[in-house]
Amino acid sequence: MNRRTNRPIRSATSPSAPRGGVTLVEVLMSLLVVGVGLVSVAVLFPLSILRTIEATQLTSATMVRYNAEELIDAFPGIIFDPEGDGDAAEHANTNYIVDPFGFDVLTTLSGAAVPATGASPVPFGGVPGASGDPGVLERFPGSISTGTIIPDLTTPNPSRSVNFVTQPDSWDTLLDETSSIPANYLPGTPSIELPGAAAAIGLTADYDGTVLGVPVYRAIFFDATGDRSHTRVLTGITNIANSVLTWADPLPNGFVPATAWLQVQERHYSWFLTVRRGTPSPNGLFDPGLDGQPGIATVDDNGDTVVDDAGELGWAGSDDVARLSENAQIEVVVFFNRTAENGDPMSDPPTGANALAESAYPLLAPGFQRGVATVSLDWGTNPEPFLKEGKFIFDPEGARWYRILKITSTGATSARLDLDRGAETNSVFSEDAAEQGLGVFLPGIVDVYPIATKAAEF
Repeated sequence: MNRRTNRPIRSATSPSAPRGGVTLVEVLMSLLVVGVGLVSVAVLFPLSILRTIEATQLTSATMVRYNAEELIDAFPGIIFDPEGDGDAAEHANTNYIVDPFGFDVLTTLSGAAVPATGASPVPFGGVPGASGDPGVLERFPGSISTGTIIPDLTTPNPSRSVNFVTQPDSWDTLLDETSSIPANYLPGTPSIELPGAAAAIGLTADYDGTVLGVPVYRAIFFDATGDRSHTRVLTGITNIANSVLTWADPLPNGFVPATAWLQVQERHYSWFLTVRRGTPSPNGLFDPGLDGQPGIATVDDNGDTVVDDAGELGWAGSDDVARLSENAQIEVVVFFNRTAENGDPMSDPPTGANALAESAYPLLAPGFQRGVATVSLDWGTNPEPFLKEGKFIFDPEGARWYRILKITSTGATSARLDLDRGAETNSVFSEDAAEQGLGVFLPGIVDVYPIATKAAEF
């Protein structure tokens, strides 16, 4: 008899091994994730670089803005007596530009001598072309009462003026390590011949690095192995034919330079000021008048038994002169790489006022209107001005800057600009019924910084 059991019947085949590899879905998902990552990096990395550059520029520009304000606080004559003739009241209720660097650059290009006093022969704005016309601002070098920022020399000296309005930024290499040191170098001496140095700089006369405001040069010396180096700021370059470099601190004993780099300090950031002068106001102080005495001469004005004492100064009916407090609203305009070589689209090669891209473009009527945050222009046959969202348009009549928020093309050579705020003054200047007002579009502006209203007593 057959017996049945309750045991399960086992398969004759062994269990299959786990599958290897991945599915098609997993492959596609991996490709999708990698693709998203690569696209993100490709898109965001350049943006991050641009943001980093922008942040660096804004940080440097802010430092320059504070330097400018410190200079104004130390020498208020830079804005109140900008041409240095001792008369701070003559520019009350007027607008002008204080531009030490541009003053010298443009004067040099125009071939004129720097005047001891007075405005530059090249006013700011380019057109209509004559100082005093609506829309054109006088440009001053920014003289100060204890001297001048730009020395009143027969030959303009932009290299000195740039010292006051720029910030040292980086070093540009003029000669690299291929420049060999002659064998006649004497170890321990603070001088060396570096053939080609004068030619690389463009020197035609000896260079004195101890003079305030001249360009700063340095040499980086390497030994024969290239493993050791020492840097020295140059105090002079003499003997132009052989280019003898000098410095203050001798190189260390045992260090023998074999090659050298020659570098110049770059100053990428610079500034100028827009100034709007107000009406002077009495500050409660007085100076003796023509009679030279406080109050009325020889009279005891205040009845204190002392004749012509200090308490009588400014007494009613006397010839004492009230002191006035001058005031001004100022913007510091900070540039990156503002040079004459930037040029202007209306002039090639750049000359005169056009050398710093300052040409004023006529605006379509009504131009700037108080409270209205839009202007329009048609540049016609002239090259397109420097229009860019986030940058600036300058109203030379009102001496005010406006940020361009949006640019809307209205034709092949025309555009409407939306500004960051309503205009604060109305345009007046017009040479054509269809045009009114002017706009200046300067390249290279990092930012425009309004600073607190400044006041000074003279």
